[in-house]
Amino acid sequence: MRNGIGTPGVLLVALLLIASCSEAAPAPPQSSSATETPQRGGQLVLGGPADISTLQPVLGFDNISASVYTLIYATLLETDPATGELRAGLAERFAVTNDGKRVTYTLRTGLLWSDGTPLTGADYKYMVSATARSKKSPNKAVFKDIVGWDDYVAGRTDDLNGVQLLDGGRTIQIDMRRGRCSALRDLGSYPPLSEAQFGAYWDARTRDTTTNIDGAAFNRAPPVASGPFAFAEYKPLDFVRLVRNERYYKGAPLLDGVIFKVFSDQTAQRFAFITGELTNASNIPPADVDDLRKRMGATATDFTIKGTAFTYLGLNAHSPNAPWLADKRVRQALWYGLDIETMLKPIYLGLAHRVFAYTPQESWAYDATGLEHYDFDPKRARSLLESAGATMDADGLYRWRDGRTMTMRIEVGNNMGARVTFVQAMQAQYRDIGIKADIAVEPFPALLARNNAHESGVDGYVVTSGGDPEVTDAYEFFHSSQQDTNAQNFWFTDPELDRALDAGLFGPDCSAVARRAAFHRMDRIVNEAAPVLFMYAGDTISFRSSKLVAPPPLPFGTRYDIEKWWLRVP
Repeated sequence: MRNGIGTPGVLLVALLLIASCSEAAPAPPQSSSATETPQRGGQLVLGGPADISTLQPVLGFDNISASVYTLIYATLLETDPATGELRAGLAERFAVTNDGKRVTYTLRTGLLWSDGTPLTGADYKYMVSATARSKKSPNKAVFKDIVGWDDYVAGRTDDLNGVQLLDGGRTIQIDMRRGRCSALRDLGSYPPLSEAQFGAYWDARTRDTTTNIDGAAFNRAPPVASGPFAFAEYKPLDFVRLVRNERYYKGAPLLDGVIFKVFSDQTAQRFAFITGELTNASNIPPADVDDLRKRMGATATDFTIKGTAFTYLGLNAHSPNAPWLADKRVRQALWYGLDIETMLKPIYLGLAHRVFAYTPQESWAYDATGLEHYDFDPKRARSLLESAGATMDADGLYRWRDGRTMTMRIEVGNNMGARVTFVQAMQAQYRDIGIKADIAVEPFPALLARNNAHESGVDGYVVTSGGDPEVTDAYEFFHSSQQDTNAQNFWFTDPELDRALDAGLFGPDCSAVARRAAFHRMDRIVNEAAPVLFMYAGDTISFRSSKLVAPPPLPFGTRYDIEKWWLRVP
């Protein structure tokens, strides 16, 4: 899953709207009185900036969808919300061999799907098989080194023999063709699928490669759940409704259910929170924080989490409309031509910071050595353009070698107002260095779909992605083997970059020192080649109704222990 656009390890969205000039300070954590008794009942109502694309983890590629289906499907392992360390999920025990070639998960006893049928290792194997045969899954890179993968994908066998079930299906043993440094985390981050339910649509024990799970109606209406909530209802462009899973392995939630509502913009979402329609309001624009505090008073609490997901400008090196984007000097010029610091101050009010590389600055793997910061330098930008063969015309715009005016279309989703404002400011700055940038604000799902389809007509696009401190999702983002299947559209490949990514993910030296060095090589190559212009990471500000009793958001989790959340119901 990936890409706010998503990626494995999960990603989540950013901020909105135009800003003024006060800085938000985080409020103290919300807690319940020691004398209060948790109450059962009530609906948690959440809002989102776009509709889901799927409720099928095999097909999921966006954070909006993942925010819903991660409550329906439980994974083998979880991430500790405070430390980011692995902890037990559906699997109570887990291990990996020193060479990273064999991973073993032992499921808890007595696991059940929401309909009462047993949840076993066969359901996990079914999910992996469905991913292998899918024509649309963005998750293949995680599993493709499983022994027997190629034969199964090609239909030479009807069984993925690299996934073995032991102890009556309670133990899952996965053998890999080559070691994967993050195998334990990566393979454990995906949920089982009910073979009994989905198998009625698609049988994994077949050699017919023309059939798969991609078209199942269940993909938007999951028939069973292993997570805290089960699917109940979906109305496109309106809402998704979930209900309590009484058979959740951690115990039935106190809440009756969760409703995810779709809002056209964050102004509508903010108003819905003020009127009490929403229990929680996430990704609040910094400019709105003080006003919302004054309006809500003691009836709401706000939280600020430092951002790790980055906003970037992807540049399509294959664009027929802007062929100059294939030249590294032009891409570097476009980076030097942006005064990012100046733009961030009035829009994000100090609640965002610049980024220069894919690896989050908060990650154990981050090394800033040798990274160019591309500080605002319009003179250098023009010099780079001219060294690439561009010539300035009388109208103040550059012409490319073929005589065409250097124009590019930058696309941005309409779901993030602050991001749209930032892109509009980019337009003026590019005009100042002689580049004509046309801004296209469009529905976010449409932009995701175009990138996922790798449409050549996309010149540049601004989205938010990444943020995984383990950095393993960088492989899907940049490796040349993933360019046809990932949700990116910049078409940049480099053999040395591939080698760095291979070393970071597959070793053979999986020590932290070696992997940090590999990811640093990756960051330096991408920073210098500039296929994407890393711009900033915005903090996430959310408000909660005082009726909701829940633990505060933490750096590696915002909805942990949700089965214990409860509402003060009058």
